[in-house]
Amino acid sequence: MVWHPIGATWRAAPTAVASCPGIGCWLACLDAEVTVFQGRKGEMIVCLGLFCAKNEGGFGGEAAYLHQTGGSEADRIAIEYNGLLLDPAVTAARALPALYAEAANRWDAIFLRGLAQDFADSVAAGTWPARLRAKAPTVQVDLAALRSNDGSYLEQRSANTRGQIRRAIR
Repeated sequence: MVWHPIGATWRAAPTAVASCPGIGCWLACLDAEVTVFQGRKGEMIVCLGLFCAKNEGGFGGEAAYLHQTGGSEADRIAIEYNGLLLDPAVTAARALPALYAEAANRWDAIFLRGLAQDFADSVAAGTWPARLRAKAPTVQVDLAALRSNDGSYLEQRSANTRGQIRRAIR
């Protein structure tokens, strides 16, 4: 697969999931047909993404989902900071026109869920018909700060949060 040799040197949105090991795990668990999207600049591949197509009866066409299946059960665990795997010399803004040109010829709609902010900004700034359906904040833990304090995660949380975490573990 073209993902493996390229993924070692390319960058994804800030996630381990769009990297080679992350995508490999996702593919191993997947029970859907996957289309490998290769954005090109001339003969050179500049971006990669995996799409699953699904017939969407609601709008009467076929839709494609970046690193998702479009099914609620399979997509229950979502890829956060989703995006295309990019050549280090290419920005999302430069890769997206290739994606749109390819998608327009194959699918009636594409869904890009869980995008990193810079990737989402590039989508919104494009000249193609795009619509933001929902926006939600991402909750994160600063692991570097946690390590530098030499404390446990629970010790640095409020009493209420500690209690909720302990109940969830039981």
